[in-house]
Amino acid sequence: MRPFFSVLISELVDDVVRRRSHMRLVARFAARLPCSQDAMELDFRGFVIKSVVPEIYATWEGFVFQVGEIMMKAINFCCATVEEIELGLLTYALHAEINLGNERKKTDVQAKFVEELLGKLSQPFQIAKTIKPKANITYKVLNAFLKSHCVKPVSNKYDGDLAQLNAVRNLIVHGSVRETESVSVSPMLFNKFVSLVSSLMDEITENVRLALREETFYRKSAG
Repeated sequence: MRPFFSVLISELVDDVVRRRSHMRLVARFAARLPCSQDAMELDFRGFVIKSVVPEIYATWEGFVFQVGEIMMKAINFCCATVEEIELGLLTYALHAEINLGNERKKTDVQAKFVEELLGKLSQPFQIAKTIKPKANITYKVLNAFLKSHCVKPVSNKYDGDLAQLNAVRNLIVHGSVRETESVSVSPMLFNKFVSLVSSLMDEITENVRLALREETFYRKSAG
């Protein structure tokens, strides 16, 4: 593995340690809040407890964004030509930057697009900005994101629990007052979600390590 890639892996491992510690601290704090008969304290306790799941999700989402950042740094470091870069990654990056799917009806707009595309294709391949998932990070969205960055997908054993994490988080964050109040959360649920995200981060880190070792972002015929 290239020395710079080893540095990137170390960054990701450190990030996992920090995020895991943060999730456990938040869950432990909420679980240890004392019960009270005071209405205001009871409302505060309920608010804190319900905030834990969105916080766990935000920690998870941030990690996925960090994976994209790590892969972007690794790919840009190589200064490969567009002919060398894996076609799916090239397409994904171009679409994110210049919107390949945009319907361009006017000739001058089409000409500007072609000029911009030719400019991108004539230079060493660089991802201009971190490409982030545009939807909640479910199992399907996660694996599509990993695949687009040439990282091995995760096991389907996470599908159901990731769906539950997204569902509970969305209900708390976006649901009506009645729906939010109906959500039942407990230390057992906190621990389940912390364990889920921890396992996912570990598996994805190993998959990123493999991707960097094998430089999977190169086209098979080019690498």
